[in-house]
Amino acid sequence: MISAFWHGFYPGYYLLFICIHLILAISKKIYKFWEYFTWMPEGLKYFLCWSIFWLQVSQVGSFHINNRFDWAWALTKNLCFINVGPLIFAYILCWIIPDPKSGRRTRQPLKDNASGANLKVEHINSIQNGKK
Repeated sequence: MISAFWHGFYPGYYLLFICIHLILAISKKIYKFWEYFTWMPEGLKYFLCWSIFWLQVSQVGSFHINNRFDWAWALTKNLCFINVGPLIFAYILCWIIPDPKSGRRTRQPLKDNASGANLKVEHINSIQNGKK
């Protein structure tokens, strides 16, 4: 962001920064939704996320090249909003779809099978008493 101010005021830079923020916010939310896709292999999920991420980054990277707003807007219109439309749609969709972890009960503490004691509490007490 400082570099954008240092080199001069170019609205294309700021469009790029906004789109990159949207991409990162969507990426963080998508990892929470992986529980909806348990049927899909892990490698395929990573590949799909990686390919969609870089496709979007390459599309919005044109804003950096077209520093002027009118050039960036003309390119966006000529691409039929394919560079920002899916981002805005996915951003809204990520906030509409409920988080899969919100409806689940909280995790139960680990219990020792023999005595039923809480291992985490015993470990913390042993650290506080100076024993490892």
